[in-house]
Amino acid sequence: MEKWLITILKRKSFRRLLFLLILISKKTQIFCLLRRNVKTSWSEFFEVSLLVEVSRMNLLLLFLLRIIVLA
Repeated sequence: MEKWLITILKRKSFRRLLFLLILISKKTQIFCLLRRNVKTSWSEFFEVSLLVEVSRMNLLLLFLLRIIVLA
């Protein structure tokens, strides 16, 4: 994946990336529940729950994003 995307994911919070997604698609409704747990591994650091009403392209973008976060 893109280096800038991985850099954003490794930084302080996931909110910046959510903000970018909202800017990309204003019609998308994203509800993100973040739970921080320092003792777990980085892949389990964020538990993300997305409820979306999107077109096919936006759904694909969010699907790829979720794979990156959970990987």
